[in-house]
Amino acid sequence: MSNHLRQGAAADNPHNGLMLEVLLLLYLAASLIHFTHNAEFVQGYPSLGFDGLLHYTRAPIAAHTHGMNFTIGFEVVAAAILLLYLVVRARRSFGAAVRRRG
Repeated sequence: MSNHLRQGAAADNPHNGLMLEVLLLLYLAASLIHFTHNAEFVQGYPSLGFDGLLHYTRAPIAAHTHGMNFTIGFEVVAAAILLLYLVVRARRSFGAAVRRRG
């Protein structure tokens, strides 16, 4: 199989959809755990909304519990993995579309 066909097939791979679902669920779980934990401390963070790293603008890392730091980090790592996956997938899809036209 030529490199052109192999890359085009990778862009249409049904496993890509499964990977996206898994990463979305991972991020959803991380966010849910983080915001559930936040509910215990809502009085200290009344206007933060969904911006996990903004916790550190209100208080330094040492002022947070280990659980809070874990949930913030878990959410940020899950979001970063999801974003990286989407960027790579978009690049591959765009590249495959350009190659098909050219």
